[in-house]
Amino acid sequence: MAERPEKPAFQARARCKSVLSGVIFLLTLGPIALKTYSTIKTYSLLLDSSSMSRRSYRQNCALARANDVIGDRWTQLLIRDLLIAPRRFNELQASLKGIGANLLSSRLKELEGAGLVEHGTPASGKHRYALTARGRAIEPALLALIRWGLVYGPDNQPGDHHHDDWDLLALKALFQPDRMAGEGVTVQFTDHEFSGWMAIADGVVTIGLGEAEEPDVCVATTIKNLFTGPGEPSGYLQAGDPETLRNFMHSFAVRV
Repeated sequence: MAERPEKPAFQARARCKSVLSGVIFLLTLGPIALKTYSTIKTYSLLLDSSSMSRRSYRQNCALARANDVIGDRWTQLLIRDLLIAPRRFNELQASLKGIGANLLSSRLKELEGAGLVEHGTPASGKHRYALTARGRAIEPALLALIRWGLVYGPDNQPGDHHHDDWDLLALKALFQPDRMAGEGVTVQFTDHEFSGWMAIADGVVTIGLGEAEEPDVCVATTIKNLFTGPGEPSGYLQAGDPETLRNFMHSFAVRV
């Protein structure tokens, strides 16, 4: 049996009821939704404002201005790695354990924008990041911070991340020119995955990763083991004179 068609009066009444329900819903929840949107928008603007204000201390002070550029988390450690040698992006991320790819990319772009870092130039090498002259000018300040950290910093904790190449810069921070005997020396360190070198000439220390050109002394160990290990330093010698190695080690204010 066919259904009886609905009368126009019933259809109009149903549409009216539906419209009325919609109006009641909007009147009830509309202000709440609008207030919620306004709160979220305001909070978002506050976050943006906080982020912008955190970018600068807005102080007419050289120390504050320096921290505007290199005071963010990870930035000084990033500069530390580039003071040792130019690096690829993945090498920096492996060294700076705990930093995300997006944050590392952001820090590198900020340093490039500040003129401290260059990328993919003849000086840095293809796909590598390197410090500019302005970036390398930060080295004395970081060496002073390393010396402060060695004396006054908290003790290392079990499980702390460490790379042997960091000790190249730490050793450079402890160099004492007045204790240097002889004209100069180049020492090659090689141990498992670590290969680096240090050269001293005319009271200036130069460091790098990989193989040195014509080293005077070659040791099969890390810097840490050479200076603080239980063995006799000459026992690590692969090439060179034991006296030259002793003179080299005497040039640093290392507490054993």
